[in-house]
Amino acid sequence: MGRTPKPPAGPIRRATLLQTMTSWQIARDYTPVLNGVYVRSDQPVDFAQRSRALGVAFPDGVLSGWSAAALHGCRYVPAGVEPELILPRPARRRAGVRFGYGALAVDEHEDVYGYELTSHLRTAYDLGRRLPFDRAVEAVDGLCNIGRFEPDGLHALIERHRGDRGLKQLRRVVDLADGGAESPWETRTRLLVVRAGFEKPETQVLLVDGHGRLVAQVDMAWPEYRVVLEYDGDHHRERDRYARDIRRTNSIRRLGWDVVVATKEMVMRHPDELLERVASALRAGGATAVAVM
Repeated sequence: MGRTPKPPAGPIRRATLLQTMTSWQIARDYTPVLNGVYVRSDQPVDFAQRSRALGVAFPDGVLSGWSAAALHGCRYVPAGVEPELILPRPARRRAGVRFGYGALAVDEHEDVYGYELTSHLRTAYDLGRRLPFDRAVEAVDGLCNIGRFEPDGLHALIERHRGDRGLKQLRRVVDLADGGAESPWETRTRLLVVRAGFEKPETQVLLVDGHGRLVAQVDMAWPEYRVVLEYDGDHHRERDRYARDIRRTNSIRRLGWDVVVATKEMVMRHPDELLERVASALRAGGATAVAVM
C-alpha cells in the first residue's frame, strides 16, 4: 500500500482547501497566516511565509519592499517589518500588512517561483527612498549584491518616476552604495571610513600570489596602498573559523598587504581607534592625503 500523500504545504486559500478537506481537517493540519490563507502546520510561519501568504490573498498585487527582498533571497531583513505589496487599486486595509498602490512597468516586476515580486532594481528603488538613510544604503547594497547590478542602474528609475517622494535621498544613497557589501555591517564599516574622509575602498577584491593563484577575496581594500579592511562578524569567533582566519591573514600579509580588522564593537563603540588604524596603514602604504585622526 502506498503512502498517503501530504496535503499541500501552502500558503493556500481556505476556500481551496475546502474543496478536498473538511473544516475539522483544516483545523487539525493547517495554521492560519492571514485571514483566509493557511500553511500546513509543519511549515514555518516566518516573514517570508507571511509575504507569500499576502501574495496568495491578493493575486493581482505585486509583493514589494522587504517582502520582495526576502523572496529574492536577502538574508538581512530587519525584525518587525510588515509584509507588503503594491496593488493596482485601493483595497481595505489589513492589520499587520502594508499596501502601496499604482501601476508598475513591465520591467519592474517578475515571477519568482510563482510569486509576483518587484524586480531587484525596483525593490532597491522603493526601499532606498523611504528607509532611514543608513538603512537605505544597507538595503540597496544588499539588493545590488544579490541582483548583480550596479547602484547607478537606479538612475533610470529615478528619471522614469520623476516626482516620486524620496528621490533626493535616493540619489545620495546611490552615490554611497556598493553592491560588493555582503552584510549590513560591511556597509556600516565602509560608511564609517568614507564619512571620515578616506577614499572609498574597493569591495570584494581578489588577491593573488606571484603565480596568479588566488590567495583571498577580501571585503574591502585600497589596492594602490596595499591595505585590506575586513569586517569580522560573530561567526569569526568560532574556533575552527578563527584558526582559518589567522592562516588567511598571514597569507595576505606575506603578499605585502597590511590587514585592518573591524568588528561590531569597534564600529559602534571605538570608531576612532579603527579609523586611526586605517589611517596609519594607508600612510604606511604611501598615501599622503590622509588626515591625522
